[in-house]
This record gives sequence, structure tokens and C-alpha cells, in this order.
Amino acid sequence: MMSEVLLIIVGCEKDERAIPFIIGGFNFEFMAQLPQEDTEKQIKTLKETWTGEPSMYDWREVKLRLDTEELKNLFGTPEVEGYWEE
Repeated sequence: MMSEVLLIIVGCEKDERAIPFIIGGFNFEFMAQLPQEDTEKQIKTLKETWTGEPSMYDWREVKLRLDTEELKNLFGTPEVEGYWEE
């Protein structure tokens, strides 16, 4: 099985009742090829775009593996059900 791995960025307000949220993902293989400082800059920019002030949140990174066949299906011909109106 071929797959793609995404690096998912998850944030949560620093509050006991806060609900975690996903702000985006990066292709893990691509990010691994960048210098560490560029990777951190990309992630920091994403956090600032979504929250304005990243220091007010706790952050986690998660790796998510996706089956390449499932991704290919996104580019197939969609089936649409409809009816003829006279």
C-alpha cells in the first residue's frame, strides 16, 4: 500500500474547557527535506495566521498516514444524482 504522511498541527486554548482544533497540515516528506529553521518558520506562520497570538495556545503535531488510492479517488469523475424536470 502506498501512502502519504501529513504533519497535522493541532492547537488548544490554554483553558481546561477548551476544545482542540486542527489548523492545517503539511506533507511530512517535504517538510523533512527543509532545513529545521524553515520548517519551524512555516509552522509558526500557520499558527499566527489562524490565531494571531500563538503563545496563548498549546500546540501538538500529529502524523497522519493516508492511503494514496483514497487520494486518487478525489480526482475521479463524480456521480451526481438528479432528476429531469419537465
